[in-house]
Amino acid sequence: MTVSLVVSVAIGGVVLLLLHVMVWRWAPDNSPRVILLGLLTTIGILISGVIDAVLTNGDSLEVCAVVWIAVSLGVFYIIFYVGLARSVSLTLLARLRGCGAQSLPLNALVDEYASSSRFEDRIRVMHKTGLAQLSADSVNLTDKGFKLARWAKVLGRAAGIGVEG
Repeated sequence: MTVSLVVSVAIGGVVLLLLHVMVWRWAPDNSPRVILLGLLTTIGILISGVIDAVLTNGDSLEVCAVVWIAVSLGVFYIIFYVGLARSVSLTLLARLRGCGAQSLPLNALVDEYASSSRFEDRIRVMHKTGLAQLSADSVNLTDKGFKLARWAKVLGRAAGIGVEG
């Protein structure tokens, strides 16, 4: 690897991280905003490519290598962030850590999850995307939601795992 490749990818990654933190601090939101994160990642990738083009006087092979490395790292970052930001397991671990050495009743955790904004956000997203119908006191799957749930179950069986969340 050349120095310009490493420098270009590093600068693009740092720009992505800085933009991500600035936007999320400036306008905090409980949703992961994957499309916005994708746009920020694209900006970081473009910056990496431009910096490498300047450093290598337009060596197209190296610019392509930089762009593909930046794309790979960007996709990894998006998957990692969304998994981290929306992980029920990590949320529970953080909640339990906050209790210190004290035990927490299981029913309290279940009630907190059911009443959390994450649970409600997910139901509303399912409603907006046409996967579920939401009424005042119930939630029902639409045909589209039923088909997606069936495919998730089939894929889970094929992978040897159950569907959890």
